[in-house]
Amino acid sequence: MAVPDRVKLFRAQASRSVGGNGRRTSHNAPDPVMLDIYDRVGIAVMDENRNLGNSSEMETEMRDMVRRDRMHPSVVVWSFCNEAGCETQFQQAGGPRFQRATYELDGSRPTLANMFTYNDLLSKTIDLQGFSHKNRDFFDAAHTAMPTKPLWASECCSCNTMRGEPVSGGGTQRAFNADCQQSQTNATDGVDWAIGTTVWTLFDYYGEPSNGGWPYVSSTFGAFDLAGFAKAGAFWFRSQWLTGVPDASFDKPFETEKLPTLVRIVESWQHAPPPPPPLPPQNISSVGQCTVGPRAPREAMRVEPVPSNASNFQIISSVGLCLDSTGAKSGCADSGLAGGKGCYPLAFVACDTTDVKQQWTRGTSSGDNNFSPFVSVANAGCLDIFGATGPEVGIYRCQGHAVQQNWEHDAQNARISTSADQCLSDGDGNPGVSDERDIHVYATAPSVELLLNGASQGFQSGLQLGTRGGPSWAQFTGLHFTAGNLTAVARDASNKTLGVHTVLTSDKPAKLVLTVDVPSAQTGTGTALLLDGQDVGLLRAEIVDARGIFCALASGVNITFKVVQGPGEVVGVHSGDPKSHEPNQASYHTSYNGLVRGIIRVTSNAAVATGLRHVIDADGVRDVRSTGSIVVEVSAPGLSSAVISIATSTDPAKDGVLAVAEHFGNAVLTGFV
Repeated sequence: MAVPDRVKLFRAQASRSVGGNGRRTSHNAPDPVMLDIYDRVGIAVMDENRNLGNSSEMETEMRDMVRRDRMHPSVVVWSFCNEAGCETQFQQAGGPRFQRATYELDGSRPTLANMFTYNDLLSKTIDLQGFSHKNRDFFDAAHTAMPTKPLWASECCSCNTMRGEPVSGGGTQRAFNADCQQSQTNATDGVDWAIGTTVWTLFDYYGEPSNGGWPYVSSTFGAFDLAGFAKAGAFWFRSQWLTGVPDASFDKPFETEKLPTLVRIVESWQHAPPPPPPLPPQNISSVGQCTVGPRAPREAMRVEPVPSNASNFQIISSVGLCLDSTGAKSGCADSGLAGGKGCYPLAFVACDTTDVKQQWTRGTSSGDNNFSPFVSVANAGCLDIFGATGPEVGIYRCQGHAVQQNWEHDAQNARISTSADQCLSDGDGNPGVSDERDIHVYATAPSVELLLNGASQGFQSGLQLGTRGGPSWAQFTGLHFTAGNLTAVARDASNKTLGVHTVLTSDKPAKLVLTVDVPSAQTGTGTALLLDGQDVGLLRAEIVDARGIFCALASGVNITFKVVQGPGEVVGVHSGDPKSHEPNQASYHTSYNGLVRGIIRVTSNAAVATGLRHVIDADGVRDVRSTGSIVVEVSAPGLSSAVISIATSTDPAKDGVLAVAEHFGNAVLTGFV
């Protein structure tokens, strides 16, 4: 099933809901309907070509894209290529001919390439210099070399996170990732020669699993998961890019100053899951949230100087093995970093004080004298946490002040950790079980107070917005779990309450709640589905207890969607779980942290002109006449079911996707977060 137009609108509005005002069509020309939608909702587009090269065939492809898309007001930049597709001599030589072709056919929009390099032939040809995954030091150096060329972080910020996960470990990535987002997203703030930031990515997508591969089958970079459910990261972006921006800003998607102040607790407040099985003996490095539970012995690390050179040292685990800087898997040469891509994971091996692969030295401090990079003597790479959240630890090219590359050796507690309280381990990163919790809060306010069952757990002040400094979140550590009510209160400088967010400890799952996310005015996706034989709606099934409290960690519950009345059918399901192998085109799916998505498609063509019905219903199996609401039931073994209706329409002028996009183009969106 191709992506339906209303889902494209849902994605565009999801971007607006967190303050996004731009879209890069990586890495190929977009569906024209997407541009039609962006024209109407006010999202600026970087229109990206697939192949750059010094050939007439590739030039023709670029010309075709410009010719097709140049009448769309949403298109503001033409992008020639992406990353490795911009580097070879053949590719670079195509830059001038692409530039001439683009200016010949348009000339009103600048050109760009998303690159790793600068000041080469292609860089000198394009109008805007785009960079992929570069830090502030790199941007400063590029500006010094090219002081008159505007720079753009055209791809950045691959910060991993999984919806609803309280801690990292064993492949799981915690919900909190603002430490990574702040260090990367704000890297170009505060200078007039940098245009802005394009984050990778808004939604998770299949491929490029960042959890170490199988059984994970999707990325976890998105602010929204595969099913379109908001992760905690969506609230961080909303606090930074939307509610923290004055309404007078011309590039703000919609006004928010009359809305309640944003405050959001990242983690749930649930009973701990059963203890994991004992960790098997192994010597692969990993990282996880520092613990005092069963994993703690595997975090025990010491640093010892090498006899032949006191400035070099070995990292030694509790079982007497030393960390090797060249990777546990093939592909990382002793002399380099495998083409600049790094190696993950690293292994602990038998110690040898003469082996330079086991030798490390301290790099330049990140600003906090306790934290600095651990640099490999063998290849000059830095000890790095994959994707900033792990659990894999590897070697990667050094990136200055990146949180995931700056470490402290705490001799008193015999551990090596980052400022984000992530500890190096010689185990698999299994977090164990502890009654101590770390709680993070995102807020558009200068201070936050946290209350547990009415008792204050402390204040955090000095929260900053839109700066390279920080912090941009509140953090409360070492809270002992007691079931009940956890409340965050956002306050202004005079201690006035601006906003409140509460999470509750749930009892066992008891029933289901069903919500229409699409079509919905709250998500800017309309109020009814069009009966054109193709339109789809998105339903949200939530698991709650007998009191109606959301069961935030309820996974593995088999939920089934069924159309019980009206012109509709179930065509898709998902939970957002990046390691789910269940079929998507089905009527059932197991839950992931309390949620399952159902996709309902209309089966009536009543809104389509009679002469076109045979095109849509070529096989003659669809109901082309019926109207009325679509009634859907959701059920699960042992839980009370739920029923909801989806409104339908035969009026494309009012309820067609483009008409809805135009009507809700400036809408205030509250249904995503």
